[in-house]
Amino acid sequence: MIIVDTHVHAVSDDEARYPIYVPKVKPAGLTFSWYRDMPVTAEGLLGLMDQAGVAAAILVQPMSAYRYDNEYIADSGARQRGRIASICIVDMNEERAAERLRYWVEERGVSGLRLFTTLAGEDAWLDDSRTFGVWEVAAALKIPICMQMRLSLIPKLRTVLERFSDVPVALDHLASHYLEAGLALELAESLFPLADYPNVYLKYSAQNLKTLEPAGESEPLLGALVQRFGARRIMWGSNFPATYDRSYGELVDQGRASVAFLPEADRRWLLGETALSLWPELRPA
Repeated sequence: MIIVDTHVHAVSDDEARYPIYVPKVKPAGLTFSWYRDMPVTAEGLLGLMDQAGVAAAILVQPMSAYRYDNEYIADSGARQRGRIASICIVDMNEERAAERLRYWVEERGVSGLRLFTTLAGEDAWLDDSRTFGVWEVAAALKIPICMQMRLSLIPKLRTVLERFSDVPVALDHLASHYLEAGLALELAESLFPLADYPNVYLKYSAQNLKTLEPAGESEPLLGALVQRFGARRIMWGSNFPATYDRSYGELVDQGRASVAFLPEADRRWLLGETALSLWPELRPA
């Protein structure tokens, strides 16, 4: 069974070349300590993946560490092509956002875009036609968009889903990064209508499982989502090292355990095949 970790982060140990972003004010909802408490380079990550039996990973631009400076994830993806696909972030409030996306994909080799809407004041543009040029570039370049968002933004998301039905859209952390225990059924009911959009994918992570497992809600939620969306539209990610309450190997074991109740064919999709359908360049030769 091929395992692809669809949500990992990395930070360079060379801060002169890849400076860490230092905010003047800490925005709500972001933790700024993980890359200091548990720093992992892309090369270090590959070693951990080898030990844990993970074939490939999606290296997601860490907003808290680098903001819109995608240099490190782009360089890392280029060095580890075939094992790592990189996902960049662009500033959707910038007039040249579409041009910036084209640069990162065509000239720097990134394999997708992350739209980050959870910072204060950075969600109004989601259904603003002035930002549709970014979606048009994503469609033209045939790259997926990963959404870091809240469930409250689903109405805005529907607008772009309907307009850009050919762009695969994956919801990071089930659009519920800070999911509370006891709300799994409410989460499922909020996500179910999105199953009607065939370009919507769900990405669940160790951040979700950290809440779901102790409450006994992991299996019921994943089972309901697989039934509604199908296994081919759901994928697992570790969120390491932003989630580091256990070792990377233990996070991978947690991912394996989270799908143990499913038929083998479904397990294969959630742990690897869904990701490979979006990032086929990561499939082992």
